[in-house]
Amino acid sequence: MQPIDEADAFIKHSFFKVLTVMRYSDCHESLQKLSPHGGDEDWIALVPPSDTVFPFWIGRGYEEPEPIELPSGWKVYIGAH
Repeated sequence: MQPIDEADAFIKHSFFKVLTVMRYSDCHESLQKLSPHGGDEDWIALVPPSDTVFPFWIGRGYEEPEPIELPSGWKVYIGAH
């Protein structure tokens, strides 16, 4: 299974329903596998398909992360320093 499909399956079968932010080190391994960074990750944000507005605070203090779009419509943002 590809990392993006694995992460999508995890989110579909989890309790996530609203925008969720957590420490990168605390998130599920399937979400960690999506990171394009080389070990300097700090946080991860999961944005549901129902949220159509970019959360303005996601890029504050960091380079604005690019969204990783999952097949289900969820977006994953990974913040790194």
